Amino acid sequence: MDIHKKIKKWEKNDGPKLMRELGIKTDSIIIDMGCGFGHYSIAIQNILGKNGKVIAIDKDQRILSMFKDRNELSDNIEYFKGKLEDIENSIYEDADFILLYDILHGASPDRFQLFEKLSKIIKPNYIISILPFHLSNFRDREGKKKKYSYNKIINEMNEMGFTLDNKISKGIHFEKYHSPHIMSKGTLNFEDLEVGDILNFILSGN
Repeated sequence: MDIHKKIKKWEKNDGPKLMRELGIKTDSIIIDMGCGFGHYSIAIQNILGKNGKVIAIDKDQRILSMFKDRNELSDNIEYFKGKLEDIENSIYEDADFILLYDILHGASPDRFQLFEKLSKIIKPNYIISILPFHLSNFRDREGKKKKYSYNKIINEMNEMGFTLDNKISKGIHFEKYHSPHIMSKGTLNFEDLEVGDILNFILSGN
Protein backbone atom coordinates (compact mmCIF):
# COMPACT_ATOMS: atom_id res chain seq x y z
CA MET A 1 0.00 0.00 0.00
CA ASP A 2 1.50 3.36 -1.02
CA ILE A 3 1.81 6.30 1.36
CA HIS A 4 -1.22 8.15 -0.05
CA LYS A 5 -3.52 5.22 0.71
CA LYS A 6 -1.96 4.71 4.13
CA ILE A 7 -2.55 8.34 5.08
CA LYS A 8 -6.19 8.11 4.01
CA LYS A 9 -6.47 4.91 6.03
CA TRP A 10 -4.94 6.71 9.05
CA GLU A 11 -7.51 9.52 8.70
CA LYS A 12 -10.35 6.96 8.75
CA ASN A 13 -9.05 4.47 11.34
CA ASP A 14 -5.98 5.09 13.51
CA GLY A 15 -6.43 8.88 13.51
CA PRO A 16 -9.98 8.80 14.91
CA LYS A 17 -8.90 6.19 17.47
CA LEU A 18 -6.09 8.51 18.60
CA MET A 19 -8.48 11.45 18.83
CA ARG A 20 -10.78 9.43 21.09
CA GLU A 21 -7.81 8.55 23.32
CA LEU A 22 -7.10 12.27 23.64
CA GLY A 23 -10.60 12.82 25.01
CA ILE A 24 -12.47 14.17 21.98
CA LYS A 25 -16.13 13.19 22.12
CA THR A 26 -18.88 13.09 19.51
CA ASP A 27 -20.23 16.48 20.62
CA SER A 28 -16.88 18.25 21.14
CA ILE A 29 -16.08 21.58 19.53
CA ILE A 30 -12.44 21.56 18.46
CA ILE A 31 -10.16 24.27 17.13
CA ASP A 32 -7.43 22.94 14.84
CA MET A 33 -5.02 25.88 14.89
CA GLY A 34 -2.65 25.81 11.93
CA CYS A 35 -4.62 22.93 10.44
CA GLY A 36 -2.52 22.76 7.27
CA PHE A 37 -3.78 20.09 4.90
CA GLY A 38 -6.25 18.89 7.52
CA HIS A 39 -5.13 15.38 8.44
CA TYR A 40 -6.12 15.80 12.08
CA SER A 41 -9.31 17.72 11.27
CA ILE A 42 -10.46 14.91 9.00
CA ALA A 43 -9.65 12.30 11.64
CA ILE A 44 -11.76 14.25 14.13
CA GLN A 45 -14.62 14.62 11.64
CA ASN A 46 -14.87 10.86 11.49
CA ILE A 47 -15.89 10.61 15.16
CA LEU A 48 -18.15 13.64 15.53
CA GLY A 49 -21.91 13.55 15.84
CA LYS A 50 -24.30 16.23 14.60
CA ASN A 51 -23.51 18.53 17.54
CA GLY A 52 -19.73 18.26 17.20
CA LYS A 53 -17.65 20.66 15.13
CA VAL A 54 -14.10 21.32 13.93
CA ILE A 55 -12.98 24.90 13.39
CA ALA A 56 -10.03 24.52 11.00
CA ILE A 57 -7.80 27.61 11.01
CA ASP A 58 -4.79 28.36 8.83
CA LYS A 59 -3.11 31.55 7.66
CA ASP A 60 -2.35 30.13 4.19
CA GLN A 61 -5.40 30.36 1.92
CA ARG A 62 -3.82 28.10 -0.72
CA ILE A 63 -3.28 25.26 1.74
CA LEU A 64 -6.69 25.80 3.33
CA SER A 65 -8.33 25.60 -0.11
CA MET A 66 -6.47 22.40 -0.95
CA PHE A 67 -7.66 20.88 2.34
CA LYS A 68 -11.23 21.92 1.62
CA ASP A 69 -11.12 20.54 -1.93
CA ARG A 70 -9.86 17.12 -0.88
CA ASN A 71 -12.16 16.72 2.11
CA GLU A 72 -14.87 14.21 1.26
CA LEU A 73 -17.10 15.36 4.13
CA SER A 74 -18.75 18.76 4.35
CA ASP A 75 -20.52 18.50 7.70
CA ASN A 76 -19.05 19.34 11.11
CA ILE A 77 -16.33 21.65 9.86
CA GLU A 78 -15.78 25.38 9.47
CA TYR A 79 -12.79 26.76 7.56
CA PHE A 80 -11.24 29.98 8.79
CA LYS A 81 -8.34 31.85 7.19
CA GLY A 82 -6.42 33.90 9.69
CA LYS A 83 -3.50 34.33 12.03
CA LEU A 84 -3.54 33.96 15.79
CA GLU A 85 -4.29 37.62 16.33
CA ASP A 86 -7.29 37.45 13.94
CA ILE A 87 -9.21 34.91 16.02
CA GLU A 88 -12.03 36.37 18.10
CA ASN A 89 -12.26 35.41 21.77
CA SER A 90 -15.74 33.97 21.20
CA ILE A 91 -14.26 31.20 19.05
CA TYR A 92 -12.06 30.06 21.92
CA GLU A 93 -14.84 30.48 24.47
CA ASP A 94 -17.24 28.18 22.59
CA ALA A 95 -14.70 25.40 22.09
CA ASP A 96 -13.78 22.46 24.32
CA PHE A 97 -10.45 21.58 22.80
CA ILE A 98 -7.65 23.26 20.85
CA LEU A 99 -5.06 21.43 18.77
CA LEU A 100 -1.66 23.14 18.52
CA TYR A 101 0.18 20.61 16.39
CA ASP A 102 3.56 21.50 14.89
CA ILE A 103 2.99 25.26 15.09
CA LEU A 104 4.56 26.46 18.36
CA HIS A 105 8.19 26.53 17.18
CA GLY A 106 9.68 29.64 15.65
CA ALA A 107 8.83 33.26 16.37
CA SER A 108 5.18 33.07 15.29
CA PRO A 109 2.65 32.49 16.70
CA ASP A 110 3.41 34.00 20.09
CA ARG A 111 2.46 31.08 22.33
CA PHE A 112 2.90 33.11 25.50
CA GLN A 113 0.31 35.61 24.28
CA LEU A 114 -2.03 32.78 23.28
CA PHE A 115 -1.81 30.94 26.60
CA GLU A 116 -2.28 34.15 28.57
CA LYS A 117 -5.46 34.80 26.59
CA LEU A 118 -6.72 31.23 26.98
CA SER A 119 -6.16 31.24 30.73
CA LYS A 120 -8.67 34.08 31.04
CA ILE A 121 -11.47 32.91 28.75
CA ILE A 122 -11.61 29.12 28.45
CA LYS A 123 -14.26 27.00 30.14
CA PRO A 124 -13.44 24.39 32.85
CA ASN A 125 -11.96 21.13 31.52
CA TYR A 126 -10.88 22.83 28.29
CA ILE A 127 -8.01 20.84 26.75
CA ILE A 128 -4.95 22.45 25.22
CA SER A 129 -3.38 19.71 23.10
CA ILE A 130 0.22 20.26 21.98
CA LEU A 131 2.18 18.13 19.51
CA PRO A 132 5.62 19.76 19.40
CA PHE A 133 8.18 19.18 16.67
CA HIS A 134 11.29 21.17 15.66
CA LEU A 135 12.28 21.37 19.33
CA SER A 136 15.58 23.05 18.46
CA ASN A 137 13.69 25.98 16.93
CA PHE A 138 11.57 27.09 19.89
CA ARG A 139 11.84 30.66 21.20
CA ASP A 140 11.77 31.88 24.79
CA ARG A 141 9.85 34.90 26.07
CA GLU A 142 12.60 37.21 24.78
CA GLY A 143 12.37 35.68 21.31
CA LYS A 144 15.73 33.93 21.60
CA LYS A 145 16.07 30.55 19.95
CA LYS A 146 16.39 27.77 22.52
CA LYS A 147 16.47 24.00 22.32
CA TYR A 148 13.39 22.65 24.08
CA SER A 149 12.40 19.24 25.42
CA TYR A 150 9.07 17.76 26.48
CA ASN A 151 9.96 18.44 30.11
CA LYS A 152 10.85 22.06 29.37
CA ILE A 153 7.50 22.56 27.62
CA ILE A 154 5.67 20.94 30.55
CA ASN A 155 7.52 23.12 33.08
CA GLU A 156 6.83 26.24 31.04
CA MET A 157 3.12 25.40 30.84
CA ASN A 158 3.09 24.82 34.63
CA GLU A 159 4.54 28.31 35.12
CA MET A 160 1.74 29.75 32.99
CA GLY A 161 -0.95 28.02 35.07
CA PHE A 162 -1.57 24.81 33.15
CA THR A 163 -1.22 21.21 34.30
CA LEU A 164 -0.37 18.16 32.20
CA ASP A 165 -3.53 16.04 32.02
CA ASN A 166 -2.12 13.20 29.94
CA LYS A 167 0.57 12.33 27.41
CA ILE A 168 -0.09 10.06 24.46
CA SER A 169 2.36 8.82 21.83
CA LYS A 170 1.63 8.24 18.14
CA GLY A 171 1.27 11.88 17.07
CA ILE A 172 2.36 12.04 13.44
CA HIS A 173 4.36 14.79 11.77
CA PHE A 174 3.10 15.03 8.17
CA GLU A 175 5.68 17.59 7.02
CA LYS A 176 7.75 15.19 4.86
CA TYR A 177 4.61 14.08 3.04
CA HIS A 178 4.04 17.66 1.89
CA SER A 179 7.63 18.28 0.81
CA PRO A 180 7.82 18.30 -3.02
CA HIS A 181 11.55 17.56 -2.81
CA ILE A 182 11.09 14.46 -0.67
CA MET A 183 7.99 13.21 -2.47
CA SER A 184 9.66 13.63 -5.89
CA LYS A 185 12.10 10.91 -4.92
CA GLY A 186 9.26 8.44 -4.52
CA THR A 187 10.88 6.66 -1.60
CA LEU A 188 8.90 7.99 1.38
CA ASN A 189 6.94 5.39 3.33
CA PHE A 190 4.28 6.09 5.92
CA GLU A 191 6.55 4.49 8.52
CA ASP A 192 9.21 7.14 7.74
CA LEU A 193 7.05 9.97 9.09
CA GLU A 194 8.25 11.39 12.40
CA VAL A 195 6.23 10.41 15.47
CA GLY A 196 6.03 12.37 18.73
CA ASP A 197 4.19 12.66 22.02
CA ILE A 198 0.98 14.64 22.32
CA LEU A 199 0.76 16.67 25.54
CA ASN A 200 -2.71 17.55 26.85
CA PHE A 201 -2.99 20.40 29.35
CA ILE A 202 -5.83 21.80 31.46
CA LEU A 203 -5.98 24.90 33.63
CA SER A 204 -4.42 24.20 37.01
CA GLY A 205 -7.10 23.59 39.61
CA ASN A 206 -9.67 22.28 37.15
